[in-house]
Amino acid sequence: MHNHWSWGMLLLMALYLPLITQPSKAKELRPSDHGLKADPPQATPPQMSSFFGNATQPLPEAAKNDSDPSWTAQPVGGSNNVRKVLIVSSLVCGIAGVGLLVVAGFLFLRRTRRN
Repeated sequence: MHNHWSWGMLLLMALYLPLITQPSKAKELRPSDHGLKADPPQATPPQMSSFFGNATQPLPEAAKNDSDPSWTAQPVGGSNNVRKVLIVSSLVCGIAGVGLLVVAGFLFLRRTRRN
């Protein structure tokens, strides 16, 4: 039965692979292909022009804000409990994931050696 499933999955992949490797044809679709009218290009409303001003003005240069102490300051009490909890929880999840991976590998090897 195991061999039957392997051949079935191989056949399914062989049939599915050509479908997902073909380029998309959706980029050539136009609204008129579906019976919809294409919107003509519209001029910018005067309200938008007055709010945003002249669009030809150069954009300001982005700068790094090192003057804000909240990014680098330590908490008042000197301990950062949230950081500690996040580190411990990430370590617990990482160790659990590695453990599950080892168990899955052991079960896989045990099953393949039995057959």
